[in-house]
Amino acid sequence: MAAKDLIYKGMVVGLLTVLEDPFKVGNRWMVNLQCSCGKPPFLRRADYFIKGNNKSSCGCLRAKLIGAKIREQRL
Repeated sequence: MAAKDLIYKGMVVGLLTVLEDPFKVGNRWMVNLQCSCGKPPFLRRADYFIKGNNKSSCGCLRAKLIGAKIREQRL
């Protein structure tokens, strides 16, 4: 089954919400995503999104975890 068939508008994975059904850009299927942290929407390849290469956020989650780890080491 193609990645575009597994993604639908309103789908939520981690902190990411799919804003519209997948669409084609050139020869790639793309997904418009919004992170719950409030950053502007962004595009991601549909196959990357389904395979788990998205890490469930726009990058804000990673920043929070790294910040927490640094604060922990300073104590």
